[in-house]
Amino acid sequence: FNFVMMDRNIHEAPAFLKMAQALGGESIDFRHVVPIGTYFAPDDLLSNHTGKYNFYRPQILAGAGRLSMPIYLPAPFADGPPGDGGGAGTAAAGACG
Repeated sequence: FNFVMMDRNIHEAPAFLKMAQALGGESIDFRHVVPIGTYFAPDDLLSNHTGKYNFYRPQILAGAGRLSMPIYLPAPFADGPPGDGGGAGTAAAGACG
């Protein structure tokens, strides 16, 4: 499974873990949205909301650990609140990333 993270959906990422597992997902690749052309709102970029991403990141890692769901999760933003302070995250045995 893949989850494209942006300001308007990052709060859904912890619940996405449970949905992916219920649907038989074996792993999740979390990525930041990549702006393409003129069809995006700059405010959707989590690089403009570093504290928000750093707040949800440890929740995503913890949820993946509880579910034993391998994930890839980008590192926290250095200029926001530290969150878990880790680098690019993986969770569970046989993690991706």
